[in-house]
Amino acid sequence: MRSVLMAGQYALNSDAEYFVYIEQDCLVEGFDIIEYCIMKMKTDFLFGSGVGTPQPIQQSFFIVRRRGLSRFIHNLTSLHSTDRKLSPEWKFVYSTWRPFVLASNLGLLRFNWIRRLVLLLATKLFYDHLPVGSGRARPLPLNSKFLYFQHGTSEELSAYIERNGFKSFGGSVF
Repeated sequence: MRSVLMAGQYALNSDAEYFVYIEQDCLVEGFDIIEYCIMKMKTDFLFGSGVGTPQPIQQSFFIVRRRGLSRFIHNLTSLHSTDRKLSPEWKFVYSTWRPFVLASNLGLLRFNWIRRLVLLLATKLFYDHLPVGSGRARPLPLNSKFLYFQHGTSEELSAYIERNGFKSFGGSVF
C-alpha cells in the first residue's frame, strides 16, 4: 500500500496524465498494452477483474486517470482499517467513491452481502476492469495479444519465455 501511495503522489507531483502501477512481481506483455487499456477507460479507475480470485479486484497492474488520482489517494489514506482487517483490494474498491470510505469507517460494510452490493455498485459506476487478463486468474490467456500475470508457475513462466522468443540458459533468461 505504501508503494501505491508514494508512487501516486509522485505521479501527481509530476503532472502525469495517468498513474500506471505495475507490481514488481507482475509480467506485462503486448505492444501498446497501456495505451490500449487507457483507450478502453470509461471511468477514472481501471483495475484487474477479481473473477477467478478470492478478491473483488486485482491490483498488480492498474491505471488511474489524473483527475481521480488525488481523490483516490485521499480516500485510501482516510480508511481506518488496517490491511489485516480490510484487504488492499477492498480498500481500492472503497476508495473509488467517498461515501464508501465513510461507510467503511463507520463499520457499515462488515457483512459480506453489503460488500457485494458495494462491489456491484462500484463496478457499474465508479471503476472499469482492465480489458486484458489475467493477474492471478487462471488459465493464462497465452494466445491473447495482451496479458499480465503474477505468481506464475514454472510451466507458465516457460510458456511465457517461449512465447517471447527468449532463450533460457541455466536458469537465466537471455
